[in-house]
Amino acid sequence: MTQTAAPLPAPSESQAGFRALMRNRNYALLWTGQLVSEMGNRFHWIAISLWIYSLTRSAAAVSIAVASMFAGSLFASIWAGAVADRFDRRAVLVVTDVVRAGLVALIPSLVETGLWIVYLDLILVSVASGFFRPAMFS
Repeated sequence: MTQTAAPLPAPSESQAGFRALMRNRNYALLWTGQLVSEMGNRFHWIAISLWIYSLTRSAAAVSIAVASMFAGSLFASIWAGAVADRFDRRAVLVVTDVVRAGLVALIPSLVETGLWIVYLDLILVSVASGFFRPAMFS
């Protein structure tokens, strides 16, 4: 017995659905904010990688920086879901975003103290991101 898949909606139907969603002010604000935020995250990754490479000329140093940007989230995710469930979601989002912004703003001044401090800062940014994501998706 063969099963047939449901037909895909016509392109105009799927675009109409997106346009309908974007007419909802709250959804449009969320979608636009997330677009800007994700673009900023990607530019941050590229900028950090290029900046560390320009300072060290070492692919290993860049690799450690990229690993640092993921390591904190890996460890924070163990507790992040429980924190997102226990506390006010909006408060968790605001606090973690403010912490991330402060930590990212510190990076240029930390390079004077040593590259390992920059790696630690990147881990802390990643930890804050690890708490942000579950709160955002809950």
